[in-house]
Amino acid sequence: MPFTRLKLVLAALAAVPACAPHCPQCPPPVVSPAPVSAAPPVAPTAEREKLAVLPIDDDELFRLERGALQRELSARVAELLPAYEVLPVAEVNAALIGKSQSGARCAFQGVAPERRVRDRGWTSAALIEIGGLEGKPPELWLELGNGPNVRHELAAEWKRALPRMERYRAAFAAFHSLPANAGVLGGLAASGDSKGAVKQGAITLCEEKSFFECSETTAEWKDAAPELEKCFAGVDQERDKLLLEGSRCEVVNLNDTSGARGKTEACVCGVLGRSKAASRAGRRKLTVSYLSPDIAGKPQPALRVIDVTGGLDSQKDWVSQKYDEGGKTRYRSWQRLGVDNLDAAAPALARCSFEPGAVVTAELAVTGAGTVARTIVTSGAKTKAQATCVENAFGQAELDCPSGDSGATLRVLLRYPR
Repeated sequence: MPFTRLKLVLAALAAVPACAPHCPQCPPPVVSPAPVSAAPPVAPTAEREKLAVLPIDDDELFRLERGALQRELSARVAELLPAYEVLPVAEVNAALIGKSQSGARCAFQGVAPERRVRDRGWTSAALIEIGGLEGKPPELWLELGNGPNVRHELAAEWKRALPRMERYRAAFAAFHSLPANAGVLGGLAASGDSKGAVKQGAITLCEEKSFFECSETTAEWKDAAPELEKCFAGVDQERDKLLLEGSRCEVVNLNDTSGARGKTEACVCGVLGRSKAASRAGRRKLTVSYLSPDIAGKPQPALRVIDVTGGLDSQKDWVSQKYDEGGKTRYRSWQRLGVDNLDAAAPALARCSFEPGAVVTAELAVTGAGTVARTIVTSGAKTKAQATCVENAFGQAELDCPSGDSGATLRVLLRYPR
């Protein structure tokens, strides 16, 4: 009986005249109901850790294919790891587009997805391919990470004999739990031109044959080089790897096409689609590199952040610089504090005509959207022209958003090679 209704019934009974117990006209005595005991308090449900399944990086797959696999992986992870709250894929992907506190798009959009996720208090989930473990076939692992706390939850055999999409789906279906502390893994990265690259004007082309080797068919793309230069107007240096098949063409692993890289992709793919090489059958990868002719051959400085204030993310890493000594190429390396995409200013700084070995310091005022509002050269410039050149070069820099709209300040050291 609802509590409100119970109160009304008891009130009606209280209105009946009191009678002596022996009175025959009196109604039977009313037995008061037993008091209703309060229900025990319900323990609050523990909030589940929010898990963001990241977009899949795979140079061999187009955007729609990678998107389909991300959705399938997300559903599979939700099934296998019920202790986590697996976030909707659309919500995850929207969060990977960097925006300032006021909602402005960040100047630099290449920040690692894991960091975008971490900044929201979520845990990231990403796939990694594992090979070379003694006595085991290649495997696909699911890596969960949040800052330094990285763990590996699921694994399955990576069957390289299967077509690419089926390979992923077979692994998803066979996922099993990994033991705790399954291992800490490292990666291998490489950059620079591969053997057999073809240079045409400001453009360098390499159709991939293997990790460090270009295909003999690379030269067939040379007819596109003059038009490709127009796609990089106003750019000092850029390097894009494209996946091509028939009329399909995309920058590999580019998910957000709404920014500047999407415009570059549209231009480059339009030009490549008119090349004679585009008629060849099959899926292939082509790296297109551009270097502005006025800085070709000029030494670029190594950049080191001395100090950062205002909530702009920075990390300790290493920077290397190539130099010639006695006709031999040598490298000098320094540990430094690095800021995402600051190195992209180095090509423009090659224009500044500093003597070999020069060391320059500058202070940068960064806006809430990651652009540089002001640069002051604090030491190392001997002429007004040198200082102005440094100011102009950093004025074009595109950085991530600081944590607040009030911006940030960077103090940077430039070291030119000897």
